[in-house]
Amino acid sequence: GKPLPPGVALQNAANDITIANLALGGNGDVDLHAIAEKSGQMDNLYNTYKNDFVSGQAFKDMVASGMDPVAAASSFAASASAFQAFLGPNATSGDAATLQVNFNEALSDALVNSADS
Repeated sequence: GKPLPPGVALQNAANDITIANLALGGNGDVDLHAIAEKSGQMDNLYNTYKNDFVSGQAFKDMVASGMDPVAAASSFAASASAFQAFLGPNATSGDAATLQVNFNEALSDALVNSADS
């Protein structure tokens, strides 16, 4: 099959980890950042977050693929949140502010373009 986008994969992983914790008698409160640290993939996660999400490119790609801008916005926000949960303090407030500016601009462009068509 088609590989999952990284943000969706992280959302699924977070859900699976939480469900496993609950099934094993936990309270569902898991440290996703600690799991990411132990994985040895923190640099890859951060680079993908910066290049695809902070830049707003992942949202632009979703819209370019034909996804409705509102659905793309929802998917982008959920994926960005998943990255932030796994990155923990590695996802800085500066990154979040830049992401918001880039996303707002891309969303405005997408909504204007969809209204024109």
